Amino acid sequence: DASVRVMTFNVLCPEYKRAGTKENDDARESANVEDALRRNEKILDLIFDASPDVLCVQEFWHANEAMRELWTRRLREASYDAAVTPRTSGRCDGLLTAVKRDRLEVKDARDVLFNDCGDRVAHVARVASKANGRETLVVNTHLLFPHNENSSLIRLREVFKILEFLRELQREPAIGGKKLPIVITGDFNGSSSGRVYRFLTSQGFTNALDVCQGREGCATSWVSHLNHHGECVGVDHMFLLNPSKQVLEIGASWKEAVFAMMRAKIVQQGIVDDVAAFKEFDANSDGSLTKDEFIEFANKIGLCGEKSPGLLTAELEALYEACDKDGNGEIDFQE
Repeated sequence: DASVRVMTFNVLCPEYKRAGTKENDDARESANVEDALRRNEKILDLIFDASPDVLCVQEFWHANEAMRELWTRRLREASYDAAVTPRTSGRCDGLLTAVKRDRLEVKDARDVLFNDCGDRVAHVARVASKANGRETLVVNTHLLFPHNENSSLIRLREVFKILEFLRELQREPAIGGKKLPIVITGDFNGSSSGRVYRFLTSQGFTNALDVCQGREGCATSWVSHLNHHGECVGVDHMFLLNPSKQVLEIGASWKEAVFAMMRAKIVQQGIVDDVAAFKEFDANSDGSLTKDEFIEFANKIGLCGEKSPGLLTAELEALYEACDKDGNGEIDFQE
């Protein structure tokens, strides 16, 4: 059998799992490691019953030695090779990606660090079937939680970074420009009506749940998990891309989304005229925008800043450079 079975599972890190009581409403499961280990033993039982060839786990509690030892031992006993991708900035959780060694060979494995406000990451594995040698790229990721209206832009940027990485990866000598099947799966923290879903499908990806249930765009309700607000949500996805449908020309789309968000925020302030909007950016009224003025205005309308999730300075600089058509270091009204 040359088919490849992929499974995604957000196991809910014990540092985040609420275990509150009347006496201590803020308690977390991590305060009782034995409870966390028992729950994860049951999770592993479920996983091995499904017997995936590739397992993509989010919120793996890598910071706890007992948890690491449990998963390492049981995965090894079940003939899986595993790689852990910690979130950046010293976060306690991350991704775990495991491959069944008697079914697949891991040809290459890379971590993708988004270096954004949510410290999010992705793991890319190039695996080859031991039955026929055919290769597949499998991506495990966990995108930013929707903290505010900027979050959808950040999640979109995270997906762009994944696709940019995949595009460059397929140009490397080991692949030689050959287009491989791609699976991107994990906790997307976004529904089938969100920007990330719509963008990926515009790039030729299909959603596995839609295909399996013979529908388009998840027309009926479904639930992947209960989030920490107590809401039932359907935000864990598995996207598939056939080589014949690959586009991966994605650079402009994210910038267009951010500029659309900027325009919407300006309109919310009652400014609907383009000239008036430019004047809002132009702090010193000299008819042109410097990079500092552009970033200052982005901060003013809430696209960045320390108090809430937003865009990084490097991302705002990339947007500024995209506007500076003549490359003179300033943006005039015509640009």
